[in-house]
Amino acid sequence: MRDGKSAPKNDKDDSSKKVSDSALPAHAGKLAEHNPVNEQNKPETKNQTVAKLKGYVRNICAFPGKYWKSLERAEVSNKTIAVATVVIAIATALTYWEVHSGSAQTDKIIVADQRMATAMENVVGQAKKCSAPL
Repeated sequence: MRDGKSAPKNDKDDSSKKVSDSALPAHAGKLAEHNPVNEQNKPETKNQTVAKLKGYVRNICAFPGKYWKSLERAEVSNKTIAVATVVIAIATALTYWEVHSGSAQTDKIIVADQRMATAMENVVGQAKKCSAPL
């Protein structure tokens, strides 16, 4: 500083600047265009992508037919019917329980309504007695 030169910068300051400059790539913050990549790391064309999607849809549509053929065996269909019967029985039991518990709630509501009706009749009767001429 005495001879007009600035003091040497601290090494720590230089390294932090270098890290911050190189921490982000030049294209940071920009949206990358979506280009699917095939096995040779070349962008796929639109026709290739459409062809792949058609193949996937074809396989998905063919699956139920293949699965259905495996269900045609007697032992598989018998097991399937047994499982379906158990599921239906459980659903029936749950429905019965829901209806039965709902009817108990309905009975409680009816009893409470009857008490309120009786109380209102008593209030009306007392009001008539109080408003009667002397």
